[in-house]
Amino acid sequence: LILCQAHREGRVGDVTDHHSAHNGKRDPGLDHRVASPAPGNGPFPAFSWDTVPIFWHAANQTGPLSESALDFIARFPLATIEKFQAQQAAPPNTGAEAKIVAAAKQIKARNSSIKVLFYLNSIMDWDMYDLHTYCEHNSKQMWLYDDDGVPVRLRNQTVFNVTSAEVRQIWINTVLEADKSGYIDGAFVDRGNVPSRFPNYPIPDQKFADWNHGHDLQMVEIQKQLGPDKIVISNNADYDDVNARMFEKFFNDDFDGNAAYADLLALMHEATYPHLAEAHGEPCSEAVFNATLAAFLVGAGEYAYYACTSGWSVTTGWLDWHAEYSKPLGAP
Repeated sequence: LILCQAHREGRVGDVTDHHSAHNGKRDPGLDHRVASPAPGNGPFPAFSWDTVPIFWHAANQTGPLSESALDFIARFPLATIEKFQAQQAAPPNTGAEAKIVAAAKQIKARNSSIKVLFYLNSIMDWDMYDLHTYCEHNSKQMWLYDDDGVPVRLRNQTVFNVTSAEVRQIWINTVLEADKSGYIDGAFVDRGNVPSRFPNYPIPDQKFADWNHGHDLQMVEIQKQLGPDKIVISNNADYDDVNARMFEKFFNDDFDGNAAYADLLALMHEATYPHLAEAHGEPCSEAVFNATLAAFLVGAGEYAYYACTSGWSVTTGWLDWHAEYSKPLGAP
């Protein structure tokens, strides 16, 4: 309650000097300016302090989104279609690109003002995508291999060889093709943060450094090629050239490696770019919900959005409405 009251009274303070809390990646050869939103919201979703600003991010693994789910999603200004969308529907475990676009079309038909994002992992070649089929047929080009000639895996998924500019462009083209549908407003890019190493794979330091640098370039290039009128959310990391970021386990041992208080400072800093920010409480117990919502209300600036669930499918809390979402809030 004290935290929420601090938000209402505007006591969150000036955080422009807290750049140490920002985990952005910088390259001296890149221009780090991000275009400010155009008049109105620009690329960003509708935003209001009237109630808690919230976002939606999930998939229905069994098939298209149901009518009741669409009615529910229509209440949100921002939605990401997760990789598992319609994974069990024909053709099973493939064609994720078209299935995500089909779900986006459903949402846009229900509420055309919602900003809908296409999910793509920046590191892991998830096998439900047509991109994965291409990678399998061109594995020596598309995948990262260790010095023993073994393809590197993360959570049993092969890893993109983002050291290669050609591989980065093929990856980006996956989103650009989806964008041509007219139903996609940008990309949610998972694994914005990179692992410190790939355990159990012999990779020389310079080779890993080159791969890491390629990943940084990929994150910047997708925003550049989509353009300033599109949203690119980097999960668990800030990039000054990318206009949005998610805190996947906000204020609760987040995957970005920051302590809870550092998460709060980083969220406060997002509004100084300006960046769009998503703060996700997980797993969504009562204690986690109360703590993360309170912290969000202290740190949130304009274009910050909140959610609390226990996963990324429609069965893990994304069709639950918390009573707090309907209570009047007011600007800080």
